[in-house]
Amino acid sequence: MSTREKMTILLAVVVLLFGGLHILLNNRADPTNLTKSANQKRIVAFVDQTRNDLAAVSLSETETQALAAAAREWNESPFVERRPTLGKRDDDAPAFKYTGFLKMGKRQFAIVNGQEYRVGDVVAPGSYKVESIKAANVVLRGRTEGDRIIVPVEEEPGK
Repeated sequence: MSTREKMTILLAVVVLLFGGLHILLNNRADPTNLTKSANQKRIVAFVDQTRNDLAAVSLSETETQALAAAAREWNESPFVERRPTLGKRDDDAPAFKYTGFLKMGKRQFAIVNGQEYRVGDVVAPGSYKVESIKAANVVLRGRTEGDRIIVPVEEEPGK
């Protein structure tokens, strides 16, 4: 066995002995356990106080509905970019799918065919413009013929 191998083995034995002693000596009574216990008590008290404070807060009906909707199982990831899908109905008018309503301050957004739109935006493929947005429906006006379509919100079956 070469000197290098002997030194490597000796170093490994020293490290193992040091690690074993460190583990054995740290299992004795630790004076910092009293501090840890006091910290744990403060944390538990903080959590209890926060829980009590939150119990006193009441949510509006809209906030409750938003939390309930967010808690449901999501079939698709909201972070995946989706391209709008427009089909044609039997009467040759575009089929629109209104699936979401967002209100942030004074701004309202409608999710039509998987894309976000505000009032005045042109809905793909470009023949209809968003006239008004409500939680229950979105109103689209044709740019060329001026026809008006009221698209009701669609919820997933069983939800």
